[in-house]
Amino acid sequence: MTLPRTPRAFLLLVLASTLLAAMGCDKIPMLGDPPITLTVHFEEPNALAVGNKALQGGAEVGEITAVRPENGVEVDVELATGTAATVKTSSFARVVESGAQGTHLEIITLDEKSAPVKGGERLEGADGKLDEVAIRTKYMANASIEAAAEGLEKASKAIETHGNATLGAAVEAAAKGLDKAKEVIEANEETIKAAAEAARLGVTATQKALENAGKQLQEDLQNR
Repeated sequence: MTLPRTPRAFLLLVLASTLLAAMGCDKIPMLGDPPITLTVHFEEPNALAVGNKALQGGAEVGEITAVRPENGVEVDVELATGTAATVKTSSFARVVESGAQGTHLEIITLDEKSAPVKGGERLEGADGKLDEVAIRTKYMANASIEAAAEGLEKASKAIETHGNATLGAAVEAAAKGLDKAKEVIEANEETIKAAAEAARLGVTATQKALENAGKQLQEDLQNR
């Protein structure tokens, strides 16, 4: 009777497991990208601590390994094996202090098509809803400028190929205008936050005025 041959891959796996056990390793390394560490910067102190989890879309992707008070708060996050590719350069982070997961870092990605982060890179941290609005607004504005700049670059190459000095000068002027617009966005980040705060205060004041008007109307009806 001829016994079936054992697949070579299975034999190699058994051999590797045996060697790991002999060396005192109780876990087989996971496949995927190796773990990397990135830093999240917050302007204000927060409740994060070493050991808190980092989540993205409800799934755990890493753990906080350091919290340092440097020009605000610097939070180091180690992304687990196989999860680094899901965190993008367009991502930012915020602190969540409620829910079943308890206090944790939540990573939010604005553009899934953006490149994955690399070890040592930094993400912006949102200290509150207003910061979230500012980060999202700045990203959308920059993304629009970059898309327009890409279109201008293609137009410029087409002009170089076919030749048109007047149109080329117009494209160059437009490109400079885009660069200036980007500088304005970066310089006015605080203004964007201030505008968001003013909008929030305006909504709050309107709600308060409506509440007062409702109470006054009830009193008038009761006094009739």
